[in-house]
Amino acid sequence: MRSGSVTTELFKSGRLRLSAACPQDSGSRRHIKARAEQLLQILFGAAEPCPLLRKAFSWRIQLRRLQQAKSLRDQATLQRQTQGSAVKPDPSQAQCLALLMPALQHLPPLNQLSAFLSQPLPSKICVSPAIFRSIRHSDLEISQSFQPSFQIDHQLQDLVSRVIQHNPHLGGEPLTAGAVDRSLLDMLLSIDQLLPIQSSMRVNFQIQRDQADSDSQMTVRSATGSSLRPDLQLRAEDNVRLLFKGEEKGQGHSLADAREDLHAKTAVWSTLFYGPLNYLLCYVAAGARLQLMAIERGAHTLPVAVSRSFDMTKPAGRAQVVLAAFGLYRLLSTVNILLPAYVLPVGKDLTATSTIGQHAFKRTLHFRADRATVLKRIQPWSSFRQAFGMQISWLKKAYSRTAQSAGLIHKQPGSPAISVAENVYTVELAPVGLRNGDARPQTEIQACLACHGLLHGLQALHQASLAHRDLRWKNVACDPTKEHYYLLDLELVAPLNFKPTFPALISWGHDTLENGQFTEQSDLHMLGKMMTELTHVICAQPP
Repeated sequence: MRSGSVTTELFKSGRLRLSAACPQDSGSRRHIKARAEQLLQILFGAAEPCPLLRKAFSWRIQLRRLQQAKSLRDQATLQRQTQGSAVKPDPSQAQCLALLMPALQHLPPLNQLSAFLSQPLPSKICVSPAIFRSIRHSDLEISQSFQPSFQIDHQLQDLVSRVIQHNPHLGGEPLTAGAVDRSLLDMLLSIDQLLPIQSSMRVNFQIQRDQADSDSQMTVRSATGSSLRPDLQLRAEDNVRLLFKGEEKGQGHSLADAREDLHAKTAVWSTLFYGPLNYLLCYVAAGARLQLMAIERGAHTLPVAVSRSFDMTKPAGRAQVVLAAFGLYRLLSTVNILLPAYVLPVGKDLTATSTIGQHAFKRTLHFRADRATVLKRIQPWSSFRQAFGMQISWLKKAYSRTAQSAGLIHKQPGSPAISVAENVYTVELAPVGLRNGDARPQTEIQACLACHGLLHGLQALHQASLAHRDLRWKNVACDPTKEHYYLLDLELVAPLNFKPTFPALISWGHDTLENGQFTEQSDLHMLGKMMTELTHVICAQPP
């Protein structure tokens, strides 16, 4: 075997160690070299060093120096941490609050949004030195908004560094969604969590991504077959009020394609969905590009760009997303404060599961954003029908005979006929107003208006020889002004004087039925009970 091969095998087996041949008490490079020469002579009987051994020896020296330098740095870091009596606290929360100041009292006009989102932040954002160098190398101007920091245990610094460091893969729409999640969404959610719980600026976002759930009403599709559910939705803490949404496309698509889809999914603007807001904040993403948008109140035009297009494959582009995220959070925090609690959950399911005897069923409402429609479904219809002895002909009669009547909900004009397909009952309704607790009268005048509106609704049903049978405040809606009230949920209607085949509902009293039958007086009796529940409200009003 050649000498080089012998040396290699000795090194691999660990039988030859330079540290054993070199004195530990001497740092003399000349002395170490002389000892190495002696070792070579012992092994090979030659004074000329083997090139492999010389290279290995040089590597070992460099490795030792690196290890010693790291040890010194670790000791210095530990010393800085332990100076004084406690570890230095994480300044992330205070810095995050400072970057979001001042709090907005109102939203900027739409034509000023772009300038608002591009204005400099109150202070520079700390990042790791390596990340700062990558930003500066990519875009010197953008790097002016950041500063290098050696501090450890710094949540905000670690977050921003991680977002800028992550270089997303390109491909289909799921990869674009992943890039958005790792940049803009991570920033918004992390800022939200960094703020104090008691802070008025904190939103407590509820995130909802398109999961293509076949059991959800979110899978409703347009005439062209595309999904009508936004790819991403951020809602307020109540998981009802929509604050922000976005649309994504894979590589090969343009931002214009994503913007077209976003427009198709927000074709209707209603104060029942968005309250007094003048625009809805959103974003579009396609491949590596991301851009913030706004949909103008009542506009039928395409969403308006309110930021530059960010390239998520470049450190400078991801740094721009970080900067925009702080401005965007300030806007969304203000939207959260300004958006009324009564708005309907546009683009979302409201689901209730019930069991009557041995029959279980689910009722779902989906508030569509592509047109002013509430999609209502009951499934399985066979369970609901057997539980209440219902007939589909009664429901068709109720909606058709009261289509022009005041005081109750209507089927959406021009929508598909009421149907039962694959054991699912479906009807498209026209949204009329607020419901549940928001529709409950709070003054004597509102109580009078509610009674007036509901009597009109009952009159229309009774003229069609039908009884509602389920009057309660949960089945009442009103407009935002609380001047007009409507009767909802006609799915329990039955012919007048019909004897129920199911146990009494919880809203019925012992004297609701007449001779075991549900009559006109039964409906009026239940309306009277509802008004009695408002006695404390009416009596509390000053004379």
